[in-house]
Amino acid sequence: MVPTTEGGSVQLRQGMVFDPNTGNADGTGRAVFSSNGALNVIPSGRLNSGTQSFWGLLPKPNYFPQGQIFNQNTTSNYFVSTTQKYTRQIFGGKVDWNRTDKHAIWVKYMGQDFNAVDPSWYGAAGGGGTGNGHQFAQTETIGNTWTLSPDIVLTGHLGFTRMAENSQPPTYGKPLGESLLGIPGSNAPDGDPLYTGMPGIYMGYYSGDFNTLGDANSWQPVFRNDWTATFSQNLTWVKGKHELRFGFDLSHNHLNHWQPEIYCCPRGYISFAPNGSGLDLPVTTTGSNAYEQMPVFTSGGVAAGTGFNAGRQNEVALFDLGIFTSTNKSRQYIKNTAKDTQSALYVGDRWKVNSKLTLDLGLRWEYYPLIVRDGSIKFEQYDTATNYTLLGGLGGNPIHLGDTSSKKLFMPRVGLAYRIQDKTVIRAAFGMSNDSLPLERPLRGFYPLSIGVANVVPNTLYSAWQPLGTFAGGIPPIPDPPISGGKVYTLNNGDAGTLAPGPFRRAYIESWNLFVEHQLPGDFLLAAGYVGNHYVHMMNGRDMNAATLGGTSASQPLYTAFGRTAGTYLFQGYLDSHYNSLQVTLNRHFTRGLYVQGSYTYSKVVSYTSDNSWENALRFDCVGSAALPQGCQAFNRGVSDFDHTHMLKAAFVYELPFGAGKPWASTEKVSRAILGGWQLNGVFSAWTGAPLTFGQSGGGNINTPGTSQDPNQIAPIKYPKGEGPGQYWFDPSSFAPVLTNGTLGTVGRNPSWLRGPGLVQMDASLFRHFKLTERFDLEFRAETQNLTNSPHFNNPNTTCTDVLGACGGKFGQISSGYGQRYVQFGLKLRF
Repeated sequence: MVPTTEGGSVQLRQGMVFDPNTGNADGTGRAVFSSNGALNVIPSGRLNSGTQSFWGLLPKPNYFPQGQIFNQNTTSNYFVSTTQKYTRQIFGGKVDWNRTDKHAIWVKYMGQDFNAVDPSWYGAAGGGGTGNGHQFAQTETIGNTWTLSPDIVLTGHLGFTRMAENSQPPTYGKPLGESLLGIPGSNAPDGDPLYTGMPGIYMGYYSGDFNTLGDANSWQPVFRNDWTATFSQNLTWVKGKHELRFGFDLSHNHLNHWQPEIYCCPRGYISFAPNGSGLDLPVTTTGSNAYEQMPVFTSGGVAAGTGFNAGRQNEVALFDLGIFTSTNKSRQYIKNTAKDTQSALYVGDRWKVNSKLTLDLGLRWEYYPLIVRDGSIKFEQYDTATNYTLLGGLGGNPIHLGDTSSKKLFMPRVGLAYRIQDKTVIRAAFGMSNDSLPLERPLRGFYPLSIGVANVVPNTLYSAWQPLGTFAGGIPPIPDPPISGGKVYTLNNGDAGTLAPGPFRRAYIESWNLFVEHQLPGDFLLAAGYVGNHYVHMMNGRDMNAATLGGTSASQPLYTAFGRTAGTYLFQGYLDSHYNSLQVTLNRHFTRGLYVQGSYTYSKVVSYTSDNSWENALRFDCVGSAALPQGCQAFNRGVSDFDHTHMLKAAFVYELPFGAGKPWASTEKVSRAILGGWQLNGVFSAWTGAPLTFGQSGGGNINTPGTSQDPNQIAPIKYPKGEGPGQYWFDPSSFAPVLTNGTLGTVGRNPSWLRGPGLVQMDASLFRHFKLTERFDLEFRAETQNLTNSPHFNNPNTTCTDVLGACGGKFGQISSGYGQRYVQFGLKLRF
């Protein structure tokens, strides 16, 4: 027998709905919901008033495909088409001043004002939509060209670029987390409009069937004001067979952001996962009436039968009860600022050795200093030994805390062109160049500048059956960190990211190529050759809290030492990538009304990650152990996400041979007026598909924080390439889910032998020029993308869902497409 919430008791049976606020810590002894004697019904008095107000904001369901009746299997029930508005004004001007016959000065200004309106799907209830955004960018430049002598020319410029941007979510300005949902702390600090809006609301953890509601864009609101100033001077001296170049470049970058995006969201984020709620309670009795208790919430409180997926109902029920299982909250404690001044010197020589051989020689030196922040905190460094974040410039600390940036970045370049005969040339080159990525980006918003906190149920024996808290209890406030002493203890549930201690290895690229060019009849130039590069010291945020494979959170060093659960990233250049390709080009300069450009590339890009600058981009991240002494890093090596083996591009511009100055219809007035001035343009694109990234849902738990599970490949790949509903792009029987805990599947990152659909597309346009007067010219434009309306398909589903030991669900099936034909017409007036 089990108790009811009204004080009685009933026989235990399957489908009962239990009250998570009753019973013991381990979930036993809970009471079944009962209202007016009816079992499995939540009393109306237990429904949270804030959530009931929220439901009133949602529109009524309006979409049931093919006459579908709304039930537990309904996958979508609302159709909406919002109107997005974008306006852009571009303006500018230029003034040229010939100060003397040897010295010309010019001044140029360009500005762009951009506004965007993207409403939410469900009004104040949120879902999709990014609200209102505004961007104003402007560039001012002054430059000069000064001929000092017939052999010496000095050129240079001074430039300034500024970008101001702001973007607010749809409910910005309304503290709905506190005023409507009644969740204290969601819109804190009180009275600050930057933290207003509806919290993000996630009820799709278990089933994935619900859209995320509220304003759940972690990157909003945004207020940015960034600027860059550049100064450059270049001296060219022609001396005999040498064309010498000397130069100096200076660039100052200044970042200024309000955007605490590490966790969602400044206005709070709440989620409802039944596995952490106390609603899924597996209690088995003995005897013939043994059942596994499966709490189910359905319309009217009627319990469903065996096999019914209760997850989605439980998530909604938790929301109705005002009980959440996790919360996120972010705060901008100190505005994100950073600045640096980069400098470079270079010397080059174009040496015409003889009539057949020309050499290009150069050496460039660059210096990229470490960033410095405005305000009291100048720099940060995380200490893995103490879990403290050290603060440069405070408490007697040096500004950069011992981190250094190299002053020995010399980049050589050499190239040659050798003319075998009048129509054939060999070209080859090797060069090195630094990755100029400003450190302002990867280091722009970690603790304690931006503080992001994820609140979850503590990992204890009974944590699977306990909720985190209630709406009335609110989201815990984020206190001011005590920074005055020059160090601050890092929040265990908040991400941290700094440069790794010591010298910073800036990435650089080694590039090389060898080409043969040959002039063909008809003014065509054919070139074929090899192009390769090696990306050295590719930067990544190494997670210092990585676990051993299968070791669970207990094997995370910072969790063991300090109870730290969040990401801890030390940025350093320790990865690399390789690119190798065969490239063929066929070009024809615009001659006699025809321009042609074509290229074919056969290539391969191999890397550890496709992103080099934000947190930890490794997909498999475990450290060495007895079972896997080398760790997981090698498992990340594979072709990059953007790798396409074959790429073909061709473009042409053709002025039709009719009208004034053309071979035909050039004299007769009527035919010239009708046929003259037409121009036909086209771009043809074709490439093979990108590699597929696999994953697994269910089956064996990888038990390795920071590493996702892959399925096993158990048979040679069958590749039917089906593209319709229910068709398979690849045969799922070639794969199987991993069922053993702590074991990693064999597929790996982006296997090069299995790729998604490619693309074939023709874009075309037709222009007509009308000469209205000597001053005015009118252009008619008819343009189309995907002229033939060729179908384009997205990648197939690559998540192996464990169904009785096999990869089930839609694994291997394509469910969506893109790139339908677009046609547009326009007029352009020139004067």
